Amino acid sequence: MNLSKYKLFRKYNNTITRNIFILFGILFVLFIFSSYVFFNDYKTKIIMKSKNEYKLNIEYLNSQFEKYLRTYFNSNELALKGIPTVSQCGEALNMSGHYLSDLLKIETGKTAKEHIHFKLIDKAKTKLLNSDVSVKSLAYNLGFEYPQHFSKLFKIKTGMTPSEFRNLN
Repeated sequence: MNLSKYKLFRKYNNTITRNIFILFGILFVLFIFSSYVFFNDYKTKIIMKSKNEYKLNIEYLNSQFEKYLRTYFNSNELALKGIPTVSQCGEALNMSGHYLSDLLKIETGKTAKEHIHFKLIDKAKTKLLNSDVSVKSLAYNLGFEYPQHFSKLFKIKTGMTPSEFRNLN
């Protein structure tokens, strides 16, 4: 009787051990795959040889993103296509918008959307100070479908309405 209990215990113990090894194997494969996806994005060229190299590659990405925004905002695309989305920016840099935003958040402390809004408000401030264009037409020129959305964003980012900004300066 004791021998049969021992065999049963041994068989049960071997099954648990095998299941644990299978679980660890699956976790290991998931870890390797996720590491490969994160570290082998060919456009950002992230190779973890040193922290300085990683920082240089993120700075390169940041400069490419700023360059894309600068050309987008200085062209007619802003009035024709509207405000660029994070997804559009990511596609222009050959990555997903979420990945771009995450990398920028790590490097600069701001998301891609915050960078876009900063550029947009900066362009709006320049136009408000250097022209007599109405706030409504300025909003349309900046790619907003509704001028109220522009005024709301401007007030959130600067603490004053576009008209107040123009009058103060």
